[in-house]
Amino acid sequence: MDIRTFGKFLERAEPEELRYLCRVFRMILDYCATRPGSGPEDSDDDMGLFDADELGLDPEEDMD
Repeated sequence: MDIRTFGKFLERAEPEELRYLCRVFRMILDYCATRPGSGPEDSDDDMGLFDADELGLDPEEDMD
């Protein structure tokens, strides 16, 4: 689903569907907030949300 389709869905969504989406987003945010290294004391430029090694990325590689 692309962002435009998702936007159209949100415009027509029923209250129950929006409540479900809010629960899903809250679960995602809770997961991100409780991951090791995601606290303010561990924060750096990427805010601790993603770890290059965990994603299989080479931090030295140019991302262009």
